Amino acid sequence: MGKSNDSADAIVSDKGASHDSLMPLLAAMFREFQDASKKKADAVLNKRKVEIVNRLLVDVFKILDGEPNRNYVDLLDENDLPQNGDDRPSQLWRRSRKNTLDMIDIARSTDG
Repeated sequence: MGKSNDSADAIVSDKGASHDSLMPLLAAMFREFQDASKKKADAVLNKRKVEIVNRLLVDVFKILDGEPNRNYVDLLDENDLPQNGDDRPSQLWRRSRKNTLDMIDIARSTDG
């Protein structure tokens, strides 16, 4: 029984460390999208930015692995991005980031 608890503690510890290292990257991406939307409100997210966001989201998925909320977070699809005037990149990112952070917080609170 001790090994099972040790294993669970290690998983929670790893997820916590991943969360702590990922949060500054998510915050920096959010700020970058905010700044970009202020400069050009109708700018479309380019393919490279989508790739970067998706790499961050893959790491978020690892934190949410096994959590029921994981089903509600998806990678961005560059073909489904809003076009000029449809939606601002910062609004898209804000919604995605808020949903992701909410799910990480829920997952962390249920682990403890």
